[in-house]
Amino acid sequence: MNAITAADYFKAHEKEAGLAIEAPVLKVTPVKSGDKITVTALFGILASVETDEDGFHLDSLGTQVFKTIEDFHQEDLPNLREIPFEDIDSDNKRVLFSKDSVEIIKKGQEITTQPWSDTDLGVCSKAEDDGYLVTLKEDGKPRFYDNFDYKRLFNAKAAANETSTKLYRDARSDKDVHVRYIVLKEGVTFAFEEGHYNAKASMVLYENEKDEDGFTVVIADDFKWTHEVEKKANSPSIKRSGLSPS
Repeated sequence: MNAITAADYFKAHEKEAGLAIEAPVLKVTPVKSGDKITVTALFGILASVETDEDGFHLDSLGTQVFKTIEDFHQEDLPNLREIPFEDIDSDNKRVLFSKDSVEIIKKGQEITTQPWSDTDLGVCSKAEDDGYLVTLKEDGKPRFYDNFDYKRLFNAKAAANETSTKLYRDARSDKDVHVRYIVLKEGVTFAFEEGHYNAKASMVLYENEKDEDGFTVVIADDFKWTHEVEKKANSPSIKRSGLSPS
């Protein structure tokens, strides 16, 4: 299959482009003193810590931090806009079948997980929240999901005890800086600096000055978690990926 640069492909389809701003979704969960939470430590390594006061656990694009109640309300909340879960809910949820194993887990319960797909070593720990231990038949590896992520990722009903997690759009981005994006109507092989990449139909190609190629391609759900659309792209594929056409 012939490869094309992202710049050339975008130029050929720029009439279909929409506009968006970088406005990542922030996942905020209240925590109590003594709760165990995961935070991002040095070099991006995730570490499990015990909170010494009430506060909030913030997760933005995989970077996780703890904020005291005072710091969150003074430093973060004024710049955040709460959004409904459904606004960025996945349109490609994984259907759970009878051969898949789903175990209801309570906070503090001992669980063994295999969080990495390339290892058979299990990790024993206590669940940091209520949730589910899911083992998909396709790989046989148990992974833990709290109620929020279970509802987001799987086409199944979560437990009655709804999570207190809330979603916010981070309004600290420069509202005047827009990026153009298009939704792929067909599979495309891109010639990137790091090599060829086979992108699938319904993925999003967007301008990204931080990328050495000037463009980045991601699945539509990931784009919705990092960008807020202001002018929707004119493509039939957008509706299937959750960004309805204008």
